[in-house]
Amino acid sequence: MQTARRLIVALSYSIVVWVFASVAGALLDPAHAAFWSASLMWSFLSTLLVAPALVMIYDASTHTDQQRRTAAAQAPVSIPDDAPTPPREADAASRPAPTPSPAQRPTPNTSHRSFVEDASAAYPVPEEFEARPAAEDENRPEWAGAYAV
Repeated sequence: MQTARRLIVALSYSIVVWVFASVAGALLDPAHAAFWSASLMWSFLSTLLVAPALVMIYDASTHTDQQRRTAAAQAPVSIPDDAPTPPREADAASRPAPTPSPAQRPTPNTSHRSFVEDASAAYPVPEEFEARPAAEDENRPEWAGAYAV
């Protein structure tokens, strides 16, 4: 498995170099732009083909139980034998208070109007925008435009 992992990682590094070389070639050698763009296309395609293998290699769920056991065995765990145990009162004080049930929760104060209600009072209601002709508009003929004097 280690050999396959090393092969796939080496292949991915070479593909990365290929992508960068193709981009640099397309930027620095516009006379052969067709070649460099085709090279860039194939390097991106090979990246898409190798990417799932890289995900499988570095996925944490694919590690064996033996690797997990050795990692756990190597981690130092030290519990001093002479450490005093904390009293029960201090332990209870450090715990968070339980959340109240919906019946025990206080209801919000509804005596205050919300911000939206206060802001909406400042704007007129659409019914107030009825078409009312002005006094000078009554004398103007219907065919006169809005800017006619």
